[in-house]
Amino acid sequence: MGSNSSSDSNIYPKRIREGVWVFPPNKEANGSTSWWLDCDPEPMLIDCPQANKFVIEELRRLAGERKPRIFLTNRKAHGNISGLQSQLGWPVIIQEQESYLLPLIEHLETFSFEHTTISGVQLLWTPGPTPGSSIAYSSKPLN
Repeated sequence: MGSNSSSDSNIYPKRIREGVWVFPPNKEANGSTSWWLDCDPEPMLIDCPQANKFVIEELRRLAGERKPRIFLTNRKAHGNISGLQSQLGWPVIIQEQESYLLPLIEHLETFSFEHTTISGVQLLWTPGPTPGSSIAYSSKPLN
């Protein structure tokens, strides 16, 4: 990751605790914030950060040899998901009511009420800003 200058904080994700990273707000996704959960065996990118070369490089570094999943929590957090996914090739999972908005996304998975990933992260359909809003819940130490 780059140095810690103030301009870098607008580009690179920031580690806020062991296994949890936060990305700068994404203007392409209504200013939403994306998160990285570094859980094994399948890390998770929550929502869509800016798809610039610095973020792509950092996501590849964080993933290492693992195959992460991208979880979109609502339609306002999609941003440039097609550009991000085309560069990374990671599968996307979203609540089924939002999936029609992403007809060109390859490896798109949906769930209705809840889904648990192989890393134990629970994806739950919840009230929110759009009909298919959902959250990710992880047990300790990532919660």
